[in-house]
Amino acid sequence: MKRLAVYATYNPKGVVDEYIIYMAESLKKVADDIYIVSNHTYLDGEKEKLEAASRIYERADKGYDAGGYAHVIRLLEKENKLAGYDELILLNDSIFGPFYPLEDIFYEMERNTKIDFWAVTRRGRSDFDGGDSVYPEHLQIYFYVVRNKMLHSREFIDYWNGIEDRITDFRSAILNYEFEFTSYFESLGYCWDSYCKCTGYITDDPQFNLSPYHYSTYRLIKEERCPFLKRKLFTGEFVDKKYSDTQDLKNAVRYIDECTDYDIDMIWGHVLEGYQIADVIKAMHLSEIMDNGPGENESRSTDYETPDIEVYDRYGTFPPLKERCGHDSEFFLYLDLDKDIQPFALWESYYRNLYQNLCCQEEYVGNLLSLFGKEKRLGVIVPPFHIYGRISKSIEQKWMDSGVFEKLRYKYRLSVPCSVGRAPIHTIRGFVCRKQILPDGFIEDLKRDRSGTVMQMLPLFAQQKGYYTKIVVNRDYFASYADNLFSVLGTVWQAFAGCSEGDLDIDGMKDHMYRARLKSYIEKLKHVYVYGAGVLGYRIVRLIENDVDIAGILVNDIHGNPDKVAGYKVQSFHSFKEKDAGIIVAAGRKNNRDITKVLEERGFTNYILVE
Repeated sequence: MKRLAVYATYNPKGVVDEYIIYMAESLKKVADDIYIVSNHTYLDGEKEKLEAASRIYERADKGYDAGGYAHVIRLLEKENKLAGYDELILLNDSIFGPFYPLEDIFYEMERNTKIDFWAVTRRGRSDFDGGDSVYPEHLQIYFYVVRNKMLHSREFIDYWNGIEDRITDFRSAILNYEFEFTSYFESLGYCWDSYCKCTGYITDDPQFNLSPYHYSTYRLIKEERCPFLKRKLFTGEFVDKKYSDTQDLKNAVRYIDECTDYDIDMIWGHVLEGYQIADVIKAMHLSEIMDNGPGENESRSTDYETPDIEVYDRYGTFPPLKERCGHDSEFFLYLDLDKDIQPFALWESYYRNLYQNLCCQEEYVGNLLSLFGKEKRLGVIVPPFHIYGRISKSIEQKWMDSGVFEKLRYKYRLSVPCSVGRAPIHTIRGFVCRKQILPDGFIEDLKRDRSGTVMQMLPLFAQQKGYYTKIVVNRDYFASYADNLFSVLGTVWQAFAGCSEGDLDIDGMKDHMYRARLKSYIEKLKHVYVYGAGVLGYRIVRLIENDVDIAGILVNDIHGNPDKVAGYKVQSFHSFKEKDAGIIVAAGRKNNRDITKVLEERGFTNYILVE
């Protein structure tokens, strides 16, 4: 048995991450040759890290991973080298792992001699967009294997000759490649199976056939020995909270760290380099409930050592912690609460937020510092969200002053992903951090800033040094905090929904809010276009179609979408010319910035964004 692995990668910085090297080394256990195809040119010296590779190809980023596979397969066929292999492994860099030996997975799948191709996971028939189209059951092809019969068939070679032309954006890659590959070759008589059976996720109802690795990766890894974890789970964008409590990713990462030999640092290294920390904090639930230590009536340990930490209390508002030689400490506690806030009850609330959650007593501070010892990637601890005073920007996670952010972002040459439209955390008035994350001049900027923006930037400086930020809540503070947070949620909901009948899920609540936001916009228009043919676009169409004339659906790529969405014609925005038409952009938050830029460049000003 001779196997070839083709590993498709893409890194816009031209570097090779540790998890890529580990994956390539692991492939050597099951593949005779490893061809790495990069959809970007490597920086000098980076290719040398890929010692496991038999060959390395560099090409333009066309067609995503499928384009990379097509490039290599066509070359091998032309050189008459593909015939020398019995099996072909195709994988991309969207996965961390393996957490279990690949030899075990291949041994298990070799027992099934009747199949021609297989993958690790599968997804059942699904409506995907929540619309009218139903897509077939298919293998999820981030890692899949093609056997001899299919590999050397004319149909397989011909398939790769035209695939790049059908993939022009991420959505078209899903519809024209991911969803069609399995059914296409099945229709030609080839048989398939998956290593993980994805129990519970394959039903007769397309509406409930969710993607197993999105919603159940912890169980897949623990119980079905799935060897991989998808990177994009750290964006937090692919799990519908209507169906999930979103604990799955955190549980999976903890299990990988505690129960496998995989170095979790490889995951954190990549995630902190390439993802917005605001997304990571939410996706990983980077929050902690912290014990106080011995209470007022409890005896303190006689051998307790005062935690070594430098404290800066800007206004001298808080009772001093026990004096210590803190200037040489690796940790820094910063407190910023003046005494002029009125009314006094509001000042007390801000005081308790900082005092109870950051510095209430020596033992508690020691507990905070012990958390840094347990989690080597932890760089900053911040107190929880204020549920009093001015909170709207914190709810939306906006910068207190985006101009201050823009100025300091360039001053400190921040290279981690960040956005002028979104802050990494809510407004805070204090923090505990590792001193090493603080750049020269930061404390001076912090002291000068009265907007609170500089303190909101702290997680970005931590991320720049390879650390994450965690929200810590004192156990004694938590009960009132949770109750008050529910009160804030209730207030926000009532403002949007008014009196609604029945018990709504998250989608139902969002629909109410979408209607409230769009009402005044659409009532002034004779007709509108909806920009986006995905889940959100379909929902917006259904919400407003009885209130306004929908003239059509706009998309970037006509080839990656159906001809109609909910009965409305889909057309390319590139040929769209109605400058005065109303446009509802419903393509998801991650696409809004690019779409807004294109709209403005082409002179379209009458639009509204929904997320």
